[in-house]
Amino acid sequence: MRSSPLVERLGGDAEAVRIVDALARHPRRALFEFGGEVEASQTTEGACQRCHVGYDLAGALDVASRLVPRRRVLDKLRSLVLPARAGLTGLVGVVRDGPRPRIKLYIARGDAYPESALRDLAERLAAHLGVRPLPFGPGRTDVVAIELLMDGARALKAYQTFPDLSGALVLVPEALRDRARAVWSARPEDPGRCPIMVVLKADGPTAIQIRVGPGASLRFAPPCPPGTLPTYVSLAFSGAVTTYHLVPGSPLDPEAPASQSPLGQESPLAPGAIQPGGEPKAIDLSIGEMCNNNCRFCINPTESWAPLAAEPDLRRVIGQCADAGYERLSFLGGEPTLHPALPGLVEHALSRGFSEVMLITNGRALADPAYARRLFDAGIRRALFMLLSHKSTVHDAITRKPGSLREALRGVLRAREAGITVGANIPVTRSNVDHLAETAGALTRFGITEFAFLYLSAYGNVLSNPGVLAPPEQTAQQLRRAIRRLEPLGVTVHIDNFPFCYLPGLEDRIIGEMANPWREIAYPSGAIVDVSEVYRYRKRRLPQCDGCRWDAVCGGVQDVEALDEIARELQIGLARARALR
Repeated sequence: MRSSPLVERLGGDAEAVRIVDALARHPRRALFEFGGEVEASQTTEGACQRCHVGYDLAGALDVASRLVPRRRVLDKLRSLVLPARAGLTGLVGVVRDGPRPRIKLYIARGDAYPESALRDLAERLAAHLGVRPLPFGPGRTDVVAIELLMDGARALKAYQTFPDLSGALVLVPEALRDRARAVWSARPEDPGRCPIMVVLKADGPTAIQIRVGPGASLRFAPPCPPGTLPTYVSLAFSGAVTTYHLVPGSPLDPEAPASQSPLGQESPLAPGAIQPGGEPKAIDLSIGEMCNNNCRFCINPTESWAPLAAEPDLRRVIGQCADAGYERLSFLGGEPTLHPALPGLVEHALSRGFSEVMLITNGRALADPAYARRLFDAGIRRALFMLLSHKSTVHDAITRKPGSLREALRGVLRAREAGITVGANIPVTRSNVDHLAETAGALTRFGITEFAFLYLSAYGNVLSNPGVLAPPEQTAQQLRRAIRRLEPLGVTVHIDNFPFCYLPGLEDRIIGEMANPWREIAYPSGAIVDVSEVYRYRKRRLPQCDGCRWDAVCGGVQDVEALDEIARELQIGLARARALR
């Protein structure tokens, strides 16, 4: 994200702004549309700067889960708090006071949510996090906050509300009481529901936060940047003073309207797919691993393809996903169009309330116009075609199926004629990396306006086919060429699973492994698997990864030479095994 006057108004907290902006307004969904206001802070110690974005509780949990690498903690938190979320809201905080960010998840109650229930929830959270419970004392408990560190440590605190200073002052050290009185004198005429909050940790109170009015000016507190609204001044019992300020109703990047993605393109989601009060959860459904291609990079090893699942099993899993709150579904395989029941499964998913049902396909079956129309009639409005090159010699060599490009491109045309919007998934291999720009340019002539360049994972067929992975240095160079080629055409472009450090200035184009909204796959057994760890498989960390602002969402760098050596050794082993048989 470019530096802007707004970042300066946020206290110069560019690092936190970048992190939250990249996740809060993701290229695949304008999540900020139902987000809240932007809050930042300045402290007398000069190190602790924050950027908060408010959501409903489910949205806050989702964003926090992308920021924190240990997602199992967040998954458990979901099970604890979401069943009782009525009356609760969420806030995500990014704190930059060291080489790696700290993430804070705030859970706030409204009047409809009993205080006793929030205290009970805090006790359960303490047990789950493995920390000491909070010693609640005087004051009304309105907020519980969970702090999650990148190294796995976690902490719990609460905010005790007081209507006036007299009740809170007894908890404040004597040396800070004059300052607390001075801050209280700067309160607004209507200080709101929480005029004073005392921060409570396991060892007891640690700070007092007092609401201040728009004209507040305190010699011992950092001033607010011009154009922002002061909200609270916090007096830490350790001596630090922090001023919080608000930029109301503004997205983080003033050049990206809230209704658009950071790329400046409209979200590919249908209008209304994102509703205020909740983010649409997305999930892939695997119909099995059988395919009419045999791609050299496929994540499903050819030797162990799972058969197509039984239709009743798939219907059952669709129902389970709907009941679990997923709102968008995509069918994948293998090749989902091989399943004879696919149109009926699409209709069933829509009948269960999914707002969007889409298809990930190699596109060959849609070359039949009757089948393309049947899928449209069933409810498919968007399909992502796996297209590898505009050159049939390259495309067909990778798929190992002669004629597959010709069929796929006919499928693009027939799908669009039927009314289906077509996007292109372009896996980057050593065979096609040198002409990514030309491939994408050629595909725009077929009416494709959404492009995803997929950097491959060292898994499945990649591990038995040396020479498939493209070196990251060459990939970065060719991705820049492709983006320059596509930018004037007004199409949507993003890059999956590529290390951020190789594309400085284009980070907003990259969807990191841990931030991919389609990272969960439901299988016919009913299991739901977060496959982001697959994307990170066999990647290595570089020395500069520690402290990188993208560390929480990036999987690292592929060691292409080492992986090619593994593939060569595996080929030798497979040849020996076949000879023995």
